[in-house]
Amino acid sequence: MIVFLPIVFLTGIAKLLFIPLTITIAVALFGSFFVSRTVTPLMCLNFLPPEKHLDRESAAMPDRIRVRAHDMLEAIDGWYERQLRWTLRHRAAVIWGIFATALLSLGLVFFIGTEFFPDQDEGQFSITVKLPVGTRIEESTLTCEQIEKVLQENIPEIQSVITDIGIPTARSGSLFARNSGTHAANISVALVSPEQRKRDIFEIIRAIRPKLARIPGVALYISPSGFLRFLLNFGSNAPIDVEINGYDIDAGTELAKTVAGIARSTPGAVDVQVTREDNLPELRVKIDRDKAGTLGINVANISNTISTCINGNVASMYTDPVTGNEYNILVRLNEDYRSRIEDLRNIVLTADNGQPVLLGNVATIVKDNVPVQIDRKYQQRLVEVTANVQGSDLGTVAGAIQQKIDKLTLPPGFEIRQSGNVAQQNKTFRDLGMAFALAIILVYVVMASQFQSLVDPFIIMFTVPLGIVGVLWMLFLTRTTLSVTSFQGVIVMVGIVVSNGILLVDFTNRLRQRGVPLEEAVVKAGRTRLKPILMTSIATVLGLIPMAIGFGGESTQAPLAIAVIGGLTVSTTLTLFFVPSLYIVFENRFKREMKTPGEET
Repeated sequence: MIVFLPIVFLTGIAKLLFIPLTITIAVALFGSFFVSRTVTPLMCLNFLPPEKHLDRESAAMPDRIRVRAHDMLEAIDGWYERQLRWTLRHRAAVIWGIFATALLSLGLVFFIGTEFFPDQDEGQFSITVKLPVGTRIEESTLTCEQIEKVLQENIPEIQSVITDIGIPTARSGSLFARNSGTHAANISVALVSPEQRKRDIFEIIRAIRPKLARIPGVALYISPSGFLRFLLNFGSNAPIDVEINGYDIDAGTELAKTVAGIARSTPGAVDVQVTREDNLPELRVKIDRDKAGTLGINVANISNTISTCINGNVASMYTDPVTGNEYNILVRLNEDYRSRIEDLRNIVLTADNGQPVLLGNVATIVKDNVPVQIDRKYQQRLVEVTANVQGSDLGTVAGAIQQKIDKLTLPPGFEIRQSGNVAQQNKTFRDLGMAFALAIILVYVVMASQFQSLVDPFIIMFTVPLGIVGVLWMLFLTRTTLSVTSFQGVIVMVGIVVSNGILLVDFTNRLRQRGVPLEEAVVKAGRTRLKPILMTSIATVLGLIPMAIGFGGESTQAPLAIAVIGGLTVSTTLTLFFVPSLYIVFENRFKREMKTPGEET
């Protein structure tokens, strides 16, 4: 019976990871708004000196620098005004050109790839070692020593190596150990801290995998380990986890072998293994119930007697009078009488009349090969085919495997589905898609209430698809996958990129209320708002660069920063030309009478 942490509990933990981010952003924005409306005006009044004319030749060095910076900004303003006037004269071509570029950029989705969460370097990995079922522990020990030698020779970054042979302990690759035997082992490798090594854990695994594959007669499965990985895999041993549900053991085993072959033939899938191990030698006691019933011997008595004779039963406790330690007194047959199949047949049972009866007289002992462990989920027998991902993204590999599985003809009563990381990724992406749509609606509603117009917010919202274009290009160029973290960056970007459009449209409306003609108001608003738009965008991008490059060894939120940087950069650049052009198109189409602030609306 597989026992995992409840999926609801793990989902709750994953959601709790995002709550601090949203709270931090919200509190920071409210705090910034409060400071900008109270403290900043007072500081400007008390500390900013009045503007004065400076002689370029006789001014001091700090003033010369300020003059040159002012001249440079004026040159940028002039260049932007000339380009904006040209754009407005050719606004139809510019608008359709940007639309075409955006549509073509959507094709980058097929080249970016998806995954649930980016892999994290937790500084440890595990090697699952499997020899043929029934291998003696001495041979398994020699094999593990050979593996340890290869590790020590090729990985100087090793801090410690722990090997468990037989039944794994809690130190193994997963928190819940599976039943095993002398043929199996788990090797846990801990590395030194990231700042003390030049390679990350994924480079180390890629380098060591082909060297370990040369060891004959052993199946090895290498994967990064750690609690965070276990948590994000939702209890699964690997990112790809194909569940096969069905009652028939033989049919399930054959189907699992077929699915494992599909996974091995899929590029990017490595360390493919089937969780159900077969061919464990077993002795089956088949009871002749008619004979047993005639003699008055029930099945429970036979089972208890066999268990006591072979495994033993605690009859009492012995307390050492010197140390006070307590020891179990185990009663069972001597080893000379429980080592052969004939000894099992000679176990003595007691009939109702008190007469002894040999087990061989009421039961048949047969040899058989069975699975090491039979797993169940929702009261259904379960076989899992798991795999790690290397050289590709999780979404691509899982999608390729699923396409091949969909073509299989399943035996009656069987069901195949992907669970764990893949299932959670699909569910979370759907939820984030709804959150993205909700964010757009809420932003539009807020702007519509403030502008008291449906047209102006509609124009401003065009900055969002421009930002998505930037996100796609940045993810593509940096080879970053679309994950939950980068998806969060897309949602955060929605609230940031619209601010540039708000600055342009709001000031344009104010100029038109003062009687400035439409095109002249658009140009003047663009030139006036250019510096604040560039300053806010550049400041945001520069502030996110340390997070994007994983400064300090923390790369968990790097995809979020990369997504925001790409979206904000491209959106800012295109917004400066696209929004003014679109504003004139809509104003010419839906002519509005601009009222001055003092007029009744």
